[in-house]
Amino acid sequence: MFIVIPSVVKLDTELPLSAQMLYGIITWKCNSYAYTWATNRELGEALGVSAKRVSALLSQLEERGHIETEIEYKDGTREILRRYIYPVMRSARGILGLDPTPENEDTPPSKQAYPSPGAGIPPPENAEVICNINNKKNNTPYSPPQGDSAPAGSAPEDKPEPSRRRFVPPSVEQVAAYCRERGNGIDPDAFVNYYTSKGWTVGRSPMKDWKAAVRTWEQRRRAERKEADDEDDLFQ
Repeated sequence: MFIVIPSVVKLDTELPLSAQMLYGIITWKCNSYAYTWATNRELGEALGVSAKRVSALLSQLEERGHIETEIEYKDGTREILRRYIYPVMRSARGILGLDPTPENEDTPPSKQAYPSPGAGIPPPENAEVICNINNKKNNTPYSPPQGDSAPAGSAPEDKPEPSRRRFVPPSVEQVAAYCRERGNGIDPDAFVNYYTSKGWTVGRSPMKDWKAAVRTWEQRRRAERKEADDEDDLFQ
């Protein structure tokens, strides 16, 4: 098995080395369906850092457009059943500053330079998952408790396609209400202004869930405070 770090990730100067290595570990943990549901604790053990540090690194990778995450909740509750992490495989032309060569006049340059995550070579299968795509076996889906991950080889045969609704940017009042509900102290005006300036995109992908973006800011805020506290303790 291999840990794969594409050039588009390695050449991203906005990412620390630990985030680049975490991307490689994610590809290593991916199964034949090209996603992993490894927990922060499991990823941290593989990388040699804490689960809180993994949370901050995942936020950076997602903000830079190198991964996408999806949370599956228990019906009618906020209980988390699984978190799916998808590595995003895209061209390095934007990082290298190269202009794409148009294939034809009808093909937009942006489509040629940055293919969709589904294009290209999928991440390698996980070492624990032995699955021949051309000879699939019927496996009973496993529902782990909150914070746990499924055992090796128990990936569901057909993962239901999540419902996709047209994204509507939230108002400052909506963000403020959600932040008050979570008590995270995030400035709703700063949040809305930031993503409005970016065209409501995450990395190079259109935003799908603004509440997930709020939670990402929340996780980063906690991680930064933790790092600041650790530095204060170090020099005291």
